[in-house]
Amino acid sequence: MKVILTICIFVFTTMSAMASEPFNIGEKRILSSKILGEDRPYYVYVPKSYGENKYLPKKYPVLYILDGEDHFHSASGMINYMSATANQIPELIVVAIPNTKDRMQNMTPTQSLINYDGKEQKSLSTSGGGDKFLEYIEKELIPEIEANYRTVPHRTFVGHSLGGLIVLHSLFTQPGIFQNYIAIDSSLWWDNQIMNKRAEGLDAESIDSNSRVYMTVGGQKTTGKFKDAIIMLISNMRFVEYMQKSKIPNLKLKFQQFPKENHGTVPILSLYYGLLYGFEGYEADAELMFGDVKGISDHYKVFSETFGLNFLPPENTVDIVAAYQIELKDIEAARKLLELNVKNYPNSENAKATLAKFVKDHGLAE
Repeated sequence: MKVILTICIFVFTTMSAMASEPFNIGEKRILSSKILGEDRPYYVYVPKSYGENKYLPKKYPVLYILDGEDHFHSASGMINYMSATANQIPELIVVAIPNTKDRMQNMTPTQSLINYDGKEQKSLSTSGGGDKFLEYIEKELIPEIEANYRTVPHRTFVGHSLGGLIVLHSLFTQPGIFQNYIAIDSSLWWDNQIMNKRAEGLDAESIDSNSRVYMTVGGQKTTGKFKDAIIMLISNMRFVEYMQKSKIPNLKLKFQQFPKENHGTVPILSLYYGLLYGFEGYEADAELMFGDVKGISDHYKVFSETFGLNFLPPENTVDIVAAYQIELKDIEAARKLLELNVKNYPNSENAKATLAKFVKDHGLAE
């Protein structure tokens, strides 16, 4: 009996081992930073279409997210669904920047010992290294990514808490580096609201006027141990007010509160709605997508003009719509869609072969 049981266990575990294989959502890389004087890890997720051979290789916008050890999985999964499945946003490369030695140092624009409750705290003594950290991102990390991956010059910067603080500091000090900013429950109480003082006296010309800024806060307690944290809400609202008064041409800023979320849970909804705001106009309704060629082309043309990039109707999306039209027996509509792919992607063997097969299968004149 023991022998039989042992054999069964061996067979079961062997079969399980044979059926098991790694499932990776990204890769970890190391960049030796001369600016920061340390080896900096970063995580990269690329869209599923990045490595496929059927369609012509394309380039992608990039999202950089801080506190990467906490947000990489959720951000990459959300972006994968929103882009590849729901077609709400373009496909993005995700670069997550995890913390190393001193998060406080990297995420703060000034040196200060004053905590959110107005009291001194010695643990804040290493603060104030934010400018050097942003310099690392601008001059080392971004060039590293753009040298090794197929990218377009459109970048989104995401940060939560102190990360949101440094994201907004980047808006002030690095014009043109990022096009979208998502600042989540930002620690704008920092250093007696130093960022609000800067926003209040802001020189409008110092900001990239084509930026989109999405800011959020969670619910705030007015009683109990953390009642002093209400300053998070107050400081964020003041910042928004000052930014709106500055009347920066073409700057798009949206502020949203999620009262049922706390500081730890607000990043999920914030990232989702921040991406929709950052790429507003990309999503097309079903009636348009399954309509005529002109409607599809015009939709992506308007979006491209808004964002200053050339976003063509995705080759795979047009293939799917064409297949749907074939099912509906609308042969002329299907042909126009496949011809659109050949026009937009003249070097694509898939586009040319799919159109040729379609013409042959339906006995049409070339």
